[in-house]
Parts: sequence; structure tokens; C-alpha cells
Amino acid sequence: MIGFIQVLLTFVAIGLLIFMIMKKAYAPMSLLALGFIILFFWSLLTGQSIMGEESVGNWFLDIFEFMKSYFCSQYIGLGMILLPLMGFTRYMNHIHATEMLTSLCSKPLQKIKNPYVIVGCTVILGALLEIAIPSHTGLSVLLIITLFPVLRSCGISKLTAAAAILLGGAMDLGPAAPMPIYGLSEIHSGMTAAEYFIRIQIPVSTLPILLSAVLCAVVNWKWDQKAGYLAERQETAEIPSSEIGVPRFYALFPLIPLVFIIIFSKLVVSSIVISVCAAVFISLFICTTIEIIRSHSVIHSMDATKTFFEGMGDGYTVTIVLIAAASVFAGALQKIGGLTVLAELISKTPLNGMVVFAIIGLLGMFIIIFTGSPNAGMAPFTDSILNLINTYHIMPEIALLPIQLSMGYGRVLSPIGSAVLTVASMVDVDIIALVKRNIIPVGGAYLLNIIIAAILQ
Repeated sequence: MIGFIQVLLTFVAIGLLIFMIMKKAYAPMSLLALGFIILFFWSLLTGQSIMGEESVGNWFLDIFEFMKSYFCSQYIGLGMILLPLMGFTRYMNHIHATEMLTSLCSKPLQKIKNPYVIVGCTVILGALLEIAIPSHTGLSVLLIITLFPVLRSCGISKLTAAAAILLGGAMDLGPAAPMPIYGLSEIHSGMTAAEYFIRIQIPVSTLPILLSAVLCAVVNWKWDQKAGYLAERQETAEIPSSEIGVPRFYALFPLIPLVFIIIFSKLVVSSIVISVCAAVFISLFICTTIEIIRSHSVIHSMDATKTFFEGMGDGYTVTIVLIAAASVFAGALQKIGGLTVLAELISKTPLNGMVVFAIIGLLGMFIIIFTGSPNAGMAPFTDSILNLINTYHIMPEIALLPIQLSMGYGRVLSPIGSAVLTVASMVDVDIIALVKRNIIPVGGAYLLNIIIAAILQ
């Protein structure tokens, strides 16, 4: 009976979420309200407190304690990564560093006649950078700061540029990627994350990355045509630095956080690993110091940094609140466990080999689409994965790959995923329209991943 209630509440919640999105209701309050409704009816129908042993003494008040814990965890955790990046974006615009970067990069890119070639290259670049920057949301914001203005200057639409940036960082590649590390521990693999990256991820994922890049370019070209958008680059002369008002080397400023994060990572200087937030504040201090030297005014340069903190404030209002509200809904959906019940049923399907792992991966992707959490997609299947590996005598790491990759792909298609919400709000595009752009590239890449994994098993 409880299993039926779990599944019923899950589908009702997903249906209401889709309805709210289609009606374009105010997203943060809609997600909070849906989270409350799910938790209220779950507690009422089961007679159990949603907080379990951590109850404050009243099942109704426990609902709000649950909502508070999820909401605050996103603000303290992800918020402290994204807010400094958003503030840095505003500061770069204020001191014209972004304008200079766009000006200098646009000229050589004009030699590429078809702008959609640049779209495909963006996906490949994102996949390469993800090896050093394992946070999908953090990488997406860094590319919005550095690459998005350049793509727009090449005539590429906002939706196309945003879709390519999101897709590039979707695959959880590299020795520091969280999902492979989690997956390897769950299947009790003797392979390290670095070995898994070199021996499994690189051979299996290279062609799917290239395919996703091609599909992203073609699909977005078709979407732009359907929307009546013509991607035409403006054949303009390079803007002299005197007209922008800052020296040319200011074009390097938006790249400083990216450089620090890559250098001080496990791939380069492994003895020192700094956070995204630290890299941003180091960059802010460097840029402010140079501004003081150039302008000969400490007061004026300090005043300019006000835009950094204003950008952080706007980021909280527009983006972090939305992500935190989405985490409440996702947490409620995970707590009632309806998707886990379905996952357990699907994992017992009497099929063969990689077909079973492909189905598990697809269901995991479905779970992530509506929870925004990669761990929620893999956790229900760990016991089943171990049993299936023994049953079909498949190399554990090969069996893990399509499931692990589906977790990353699911984030790109999740309307409540932190990366999608952040990018959509920063570039001001419709969330559903953005998600639609990546359905075919994700589907094609995932199918090719399955085929290659089946050949290598």
C-alpha cells in the first residue's frame, strides 16, 4: 500500500510541476508549494513524520524544518560557488573587460564562415574543461562569463549558445568527477578514478562527445531556423582599445578564475587545489589592483567593486532562490521514494546484458530530470547493478559507464537542475526551450555510448 502511495504522489507531483512550468507560474514559490504538498500528503497518508527521529515534535512543523534544511543547504553550498561568479561577471562588464575580450576574439573567429561550427567546438571545449572543473554548474557559469559574449558576437542565438555550454559539461569526465568516484565505490571496484578515466571513459566517450557536438550544431541550426533566427556574424572591424576605454590586456581578466582553477587542480599542481570561490576572490583582488594602478585612484577603483557585490545580490534574487526552491521539491520527491520503487521494479526486468544497463541508465536519467540530483539517479540501483554484473558477467566498470553517463546527461535535460536554472536565468531564456535544444544531442550520444560499451564488454 505504501509503495502505491509513493508512486501515486510522485506522478501527481511531476504532473503538477509540468503544469506549473507550462503556465509559467512564478517558479520559486511554485516549487516550494509543490514540495509542501508532497510532504503534507505523504505525512498525512502514512502517519509518519518526514523528519523521522529528528522530528521537532510535530509532524506538520517537521515539513517546514525539512524545507528549511534543503533550502539553506543550497544557499550555503552551491550559492557560495555561484554568487561570487555572478558578481565577477557584473564587475567584468563594468570595467569593460568582457567587451575587450569579445572584441579581440570576434576578429579571428570571423574566418569561420559557418557560426554553427563554433557551436560544435564549444561542446568539445566544455568536455575538455570539465576534466579540470568537475562542477557542471560552476563550469557553465565560467563559460557564460568568458565564452558566451564571444558566441553572441559571432551571431549565435542566446538559446544555441546556452545549450552548447550546458551540453559540454554534461558527461562527468575526469579523475575528479564526482559521479564516477561515487559509482566506483558503490560497485566495489578496485579501479581508481584516474584509471577509470583513462581506461574506460576516454575510449568509450570520445566518439559520443564528437557526435553530441555535431548534433548540437545541426539541431540548434534547425531550431533557430524554426524560430526565424538567422545566425549572421557582423563583419565589423576590430574595435580599437581606445574606443572601449581600457587596454587590450583587460581581455584576459575574465579568464583569470578559469586559469587559477585549472592550474590548481589535480591535473596540474595536484598539491594545491583551490575552490571556485577562492579563485574568484583572487581574481577580484588582482583586477582591482591593476585598476588602481591604471586609474591612479584607490577610491574610484574601490567604488567600482560595488558592482561585484550588486551582482551577487541580483544572483541570489534571480538564481539561488530558484535553485534552493527546486532542491526542496527534489528533496521531497526523493524522500517519498516513488521513483525508487519504480527503479527497483525496472531493475528486475528479465532482459539481457547491456540492454538492462541501458534501461537502468534511462530510468536514472528520468529520475534526475525531475529531481535535478545525479546521486538520486544512481542510488536506487546500486544493489541491482551489483547483482546484474554477477549475473551477466560484464566488466563492472563497463557496466557502470552508461549509467554514470546518463546521470550527467539527465542534468542537461532537468528543468530544475542547478546548471540549467543558472544558465537560463543568467542569459534570460526560457527553461523549457533551453532543455528542448539538447534532447536529440543527448539521445544520440547516449545511444552511441551504449553501443560502444556493448562492443567492449
